[in-house]
Amino acid sequence: MQRVAEIAQLCFYLLLSAAVVYVAIAAGLTLERMNKEMDRNAILHQQMLQDHLKDLKDHERIMQGRTP
Repeated sequence: MQRVAEIAQLCFYLLLSAAVVYVAIAAGLTLERMNKEMDRNAILHQQMLQDHLKDLKDHERIMQGRTP
């Protein structure tokens, strides 16, 4: 009977270890996906800033009576 309890405890610890590994892998994959998304958003944001600066310069030229 004690042997059955030891085997059950071992199975429990193995399942617990597998669950911890699964959660760690899922967290790592989520962080990697978030990092890629943040990189993509940073590139888009930089492009938006450049477009805005260009539009602002065009507007300043128009306001000063110059053509683009």
